[in-house]
Amino acid sequence: MTEAFEFAGAVLFALGGGSAVVFALSKHLAALWAQRTIEREKANLIREQELLVRKRNIYAKLSQTIRVFLASATPATTEQKNAFLAAYDEAALWASEEVVEALGKFLDLNMQAMNSKESVSQETYKKAFLACVNEMRRDSGFPKTSYQHRMVVFEISTS
Repeated sequence: MTEAFEFAGAVLFALGGGSAVVFALSKHLAALWAQRTIEREKANLIREQELLVRKRNIYAKLSQTIRVFLASATPATTEQKNAFLAAYDEAALWASEEVVEALGKFLDLNMQAMNSKESVSQETYKKAFLACVNEMRRDSGFPKTSYQHRMVVFEISTS
């Protein structure tokens, strides 16, 4: 009878020891898996943040330089045109689909106006410009914005 109890005790001890080993390994693997998941998510967030910063910088340049197409008292300089082209090229690489589509519509209007001066009104131009700026805002971290960009025009003094 004593031998039976010793045998039963040895079996239970062996099973308990095996469970402890399995538990320890499971805990270690779970911690390792969690750490890798956290690192992957952290890397994704860093990439998303870098992309957002890049987009915001590009959109700032683009919104400042796109005005060369709007009517003004003085024609655009070569420097202003080159600044737009540089911003446009960056936007082609990094801007969202919605932004490049709005920009494309604006540039299509420009081409249409170059072919026939009376074919595109200044009001249509302005609306397309504003659509570009509003899309850039939505893509820069304000997807549900209700803000609508407005044109600001200064009276030109002749004195």
